[in-house]
Amino acid sequence: MGYDLHITRAELWFESDQHPISEAEWLALVDQRKDLRPVGPDVALDVPGGIELLLWWRDGQITVNKPYGRDETLYEPVTDALIRVASDMSARLQGDDGEAYELGQDSAQPADTSD
Repeated sequence: MGYDLHITRAELWFESDQHPISEAEWLALVDQRKDLRPVGPDVALDVPGGIELLLWWRDGQITVNKPYGRDETLYEPVTDALIRVASDMSARLQGDDGEAYELGQDSAQPADTSD
């Protein structure tokens, strides 16, 4: 079973259809950023360190499946790259369990969003 990270504008990623990122917005960003490129129906994100992630747009969000290394941990460069893409979309990065991620944090520990 995989674990996904979601770039979303919604409070909870599964409500992305209520605050969608349009496919046209997504494709425009892909055209603008040098680290994003189309790969078939998906988009590759080139992350420092030679890491390539495949992202896809669906239902108003951008998703990446299993964005972690062989040791099953998220790498800060991966989450930081995804957060920068999210920022360009006026969105945020959120995991399947609703946890939020912030730039430069220990990627094994999601951001504390309890206020």
